[in-house]
Amino acid sequence: MFGNFEIAFGHLGGHTYNIDYVNPQELLSLLDLPVTRILFITPDRSVDSPSVEFLKMHYAIARIMHMSGAGDYIDNDLRRMDETDGRQLSANGSTPIDHYIRLKLGFGEELSVH
Repeated sequence: MFGNFEIAFGHLGGHTYNIDYVNPQELLSLLDLPVTRILFITPDRSVDSPSVEFLKMHYAIARIMHMSGAGDYIDNDLRRMDETDGRQLSANGSTPIDHYIRLKLGFGEELSVH
């Protein structure tokens, strides 16, 4: 859910975060959210604490995607791609395979397939 920008960590200070659904009207509540958690460094320091800057950026992107409807657009595009094309290439060469690859890999227009 984190990778799909459905939940985000709102920074409260230090390593304390409010973890909640990005969409406050989330109907399919699989987790008991919101919760406030402090993310500690492991005692042996084998795992670093999460980057505060990264989690702030993730939070901002998740909010923008939710407020702008961009997340729904991307989900619908991927769903349509899976449903209508049946994951098969058209014999006439009309399948926009480069577009599909960019979406599936998480790239924007910077990836070019020839």
